[in-house]
Amino acid sequence: MRHLKLALAVGALVVVAFAYRYAFWENADALNSDHAVVGLQAVKIFQGEWSMFLWGVGYQASFEPLLAGVAFKLFGYGYQSLMGVAFLGFTLVIALVCLTLSRHVGIWVAFLTTLPIVLTTYSVSNVTLYPPRIWCLSAVFAGVWALDRVPMSRCPRLSLFAGVILVFFSLYIDFYSIQFLPAALILAGLSLRAMVATDIRNSAKKVLVSAVLLGGSFLLLTRFMGPTGGVPLAFSPKTFLHNIPLLLNTCWPTLFAVPSIEAWPASFKLLHLVAIVLYVAANGLSGWVVFQGRSSDSARRLGVFGLVATATSLCGFLGSSMSSDSHSARYLAVMIWSFPFVLVPLAYRINQKVYSGLMVLYLVPMMAAGWLSASAAIPHLGNEGEVRDYLRSEGVRYAKAPYWLSYRLSFLFEENPTVIPVNEWEDRYFPYRHAANQEKRMAEITHSEMAGRSLQDILKECEVLHRNCETKRIGKFMIVIYPQTPSL
Repeated sequence: MRHLKLALAVGALVVVAFAYRYAFWENADALNSDHAVVGLQAVKIFQGEWSMFLWGVGYQASFEPLLAGVAFKLFGYGYQSLMGVAFLGFTLVIALVCLTLSRHVGIWVAFLTTLPIVLTTYSVSNVTLYPPRIWCLSAVFAGVWALDRVPMSRCPRLSLFAGVILVFFSLYIDFYSIQFLPAALILAGLSLRAMVATDIRNSAKKVLVSAVLLGGSFLLLTRFMGPTGGVPLAFSPKTFLHNIPLLLNTCWPTLFAVPSIEAWPASFKLLHLVAIVLYVAANGLSGWVVFQGRSSDSARRLGVFGLVATATSLCGFLGSSMSSDSHSARYLAVMIWSFPFVLVPLAYRINQKVYSGLMVLYLVPMMAAGWLSASAAIPHLGNEGEVRDYLRSEGVRYAKAPYWLSYRLSFLFEENPTVIPVNEWEDRYFPYRHAANQEKRMAEITHSEMAGRSLQDILKECEVLHRNCETKRIGKFMIVIYPQTPSL
């Protein structure tokens, strides 16, 4: 009966997650170029072009393009298949988190405690719908699930080894999960310490060391094989003071709310403030419960994992030279992903009715903020089909566009025509540009709502180079077709 109730709880969480994100699903073609590259590479993989890494980067693997290629084979080429791959990874995350929590608290409490990663704002939700990223989180939480069961497992050494390897494998999928590594290794050590049998514990220490060495060696090998020659951590304590105002004034509000929060009624602003206070208080109280030993040992282990991951994410943000604007809130998303684990010691300690009431106070404003943040999704630009048909009718096989538009259009056009970035340094797949340079006719596409070169700049360049240009406006798109001299 317990297994059935647990399956129903996980199923309900997945249904809530899908319903909550349905607006995004209906607007599935609103992907950007980073997402579209996954789909384009998926096609090339099944045409025989294999790479260990995602096009143009050394910190993300080709794991998600491979999964996307399988989805295209099963369900057909398209943006919904691409989104489906990401949502499948999110479904796995939900199941793993709920199953892990249910070992330490009741099923209802596990359900409630998992909801903070289901009802989130866009800065967290976007990775649950668009690749690449969510599958590295799936690997992390699979590792946590395995490490958490070490003390109670019939094969503790196997669980320990598998958990550590999965966490290191997540770093290969996407180096973003480095934020979970310290917490996961501490969890492994705590789980090892909790083993009762001394002889098994002694041999498990060797297993842990072996897994860390093997996982670390694989990670170093793959990273230095990457197209960028490794992954700079870009971390410096000197940036702390610079990033504190960015955290408090921009990224923290983005993580918990949406830009339109200023237009909300005062009563709802107050409710939202209560949610943020509850989040901060939960972290503080959880730390007190953990270090005072006022919860079960197993619940405390998960609490330590969540608290260390949260602290690592916060320190990583403050010390990173890559933190620059509201989009940098994605680096803080680990604070939300780890929140269910932070809550476990409190859920174990607090009366169930009181805990449920506090969770509702937190979840309702967060759910509303998440719904409103659906407007922050990349807009459906419209008229892409007309642009594609016009370029095909003109015999144009390659075109240029601003980066965030280029690969998106290539994916929607099924590479006919193929659209590459205007700037060569933004290329993710160099054979596209090499082929484009052989063409006698080229088009440049702009959109009035996206940053890029203006029509006047393009026409002025054509005049300087003595090119005869043809212009065409389709909705908010502007297309300029001009001759070019093929390169040798």
